[in-house]
Amino acid sequence: LGGGGQEFCGKLDGLTGLTNGLFLPEVVTACVCGVYSLKVLCCAPSNVAVDNLVERLASFKAKVLRLGHPARLLESIQQHCLDAVLAHSDGTQIVMDIRKDIDQAFSGMRKARDKGEKSWLRGEIKGLKKELREREEAAMVHILKRAEVILATTTGASSDGPLKLLPDDHFDVVVIDECAQALEASCWIALPRAPKCVLAGDHKQLPPTIKSRKAAANGLSLSLMERLIGRHGEGVVRMLTVQYRMHASIMHWASEQMYQGRLLAHETVAQHLLKDLPGVASTEETEIPLLLVDTASCGLFELDEEDEQSKGNPGEVQIVAAHIQALTEAGVQARDIAVIAPYNLQVQLLRKELCDQHPELEIKSVDGFQGREKEAVVLSLVRSNRKGEVGFLAEDRRINVAVTRARRHLMVTCDTRTVCTHPFLRSLVDYLTNRGQVRTAFEYRDDLVPENYTRESPQAEGRTATRAPGAPLSVNRSAGGQRGPA
Repeated sequence: LGGGGQEFCGKLDGLTGLTNGLFLPEVVTACVCGVYSLKVLCCAPSNVAVDNLVERLASFKAKVLRLGHPARLLESIQQHCLDAVLAHSDGTQIVMDIRKDIDQAFSGMRKARDKGEKSWLRGEIKGLKKELREREEAAMVHILKRAEVILATTTGASSDGPLKLLPDDHFDVVVIDECAQALEASCWIALPRAPKCVLAGDHKQLPPTIKSRKAAANGLSLSLMERLIGRHGEGVVRMLTVQYRMHASIMHWASEQMYQGRLLAHETVAQHLLKDLPGVASTEETEIPLLLVDTASCGLFELDEEDEQSKGNPGEVQIVAAHIQALTEAGVQARDIAVIAPYNLQVQLLRKELCDQHPELEIKSVDGFQGREKEAVVLSLVRSNRKGEVGFLAEDRRINVAVTRARRHLMVTCDTRTVCTHPFLRSLVDYLTNRGQVRTAFEYRDDLVPENYTRESPQAEGRTATRAPGAPLSVNRSAGGQRGPA
């Protein structure tokens, strides 16, 4: 980064939570400290992502300045926003005095009866307003130039905002976090502001949301990160391989399926479980990192309503509720649990069932929970039908996001007969079956009537033994469940 005059475009690749959580603040701090003393513009596509960067960089003692409307920013970083810094700057009192003079002049003009006096007051107000603008602008320029790192959303870095007050060559480096989730067009608002850039993110997770199918088909859904990799290859990529979030057994499937088996779990998280949290008892649920609850043959079909664009599954809602109850009774705090579903209708059904009893429980769609993490994640895959239709569950990146939100415990409930019609989903079911604990919906609900399917479960293909309709899967139910190796 320090080599003057040379072109630099770097891409940090890896699970979201690795780059902006630990490494990216180190990169930015290295830029602004020591021999380099570079000026850095940090951007991300969302306010939440930018605020997270502000919090982490502030903890590194960097001089940070957050651009954006205070109402859209987290309370914890308000002290770093431009408005707050301006309010405590040296020129604040002078600006306040000028504003007071303007108010007095307006008051005098309303009372004045003489035309000459009114005309003089209008001229006075005009002059005061000009002085006010000049002093406010001077104070803003001083604050902007003093900051080591300026942070804004990708669209907030436009020339229509405060950055128009800085010269074109002010910044040395532009850093864009969560670049894989940003529209490429929005990235180009910030990129021309510096000769060098660092793009951080994970193109194996969800791409930018494009509502227009025509625009998506014409390439707007392709992120800048994906386009750079396609054009320049792995030469511009530096993959971060050590992750500090997931138990090794939760991580391993995503590592093999999405990251060429290159991910490693740091020793501080490799074997952590719910039972290791303060106040959490050791139970069958809190002692295992992986749990699959299979609804195949249980008759818990998805809602089949032609006018419904989204999908729901009330049976899976009841299973999720029972599992949440087991976790909270063991001492797991509701605020440490996330319930995730790929369909908005299922999210609504889950909230209706769970929010009154567990108000701190976070229930969101997969898309809405990207970039987040919880100690325990409960995932409802919803789809259950005789046709084996999985809809947009077939989007590999969506399932990758859902699974990798969990730190210590992941529970997945699904109809394995339905989801195993898709190879990627089948790989997840096979992994959970081999490395985790498997239960059937019958163990959660005693009112179920076995559904006699005429075709064999995909999970049983290739096996010599078959199981009777509704019979539990053959699994290792020893104490603590079967856990995969680190």
